[in-house]
Amino acid sequence: MSRLKRLIQEIHRRSLWQVLGIYLGGAWVTLQGIEALVSVLGLPEWAPGFALVVLILMSRQYPIDAAHLEALMEKRAREMEEDQAPSD
Repeated sequence: MSRLKRLIQEIHRRSLWQVLGIYLGGAWVTLQGIEALVSVLGLPEWAPGFALVVLILMSRQYPIDAAHLEALMEKRAREMEEDQAPSD
């Protein structure tokens, strides 16, 4: 099996597409809110660009969050297997 195919299967297995979609959706909503505030509060014109840079810098946290989520899910799965294992 090719490395790319294994990577895509692993991404599907871990549901990383969903997490990425939530990140992107949250970033879009945040930018829309900031653009609305710029016009209402009279913020400087550079505020949306600055917010975009901040969101991009914050997105660097995404791989760390995804790895943490995966580790937590594996731990919970092991705990559930231990709880369901028949005790002799």
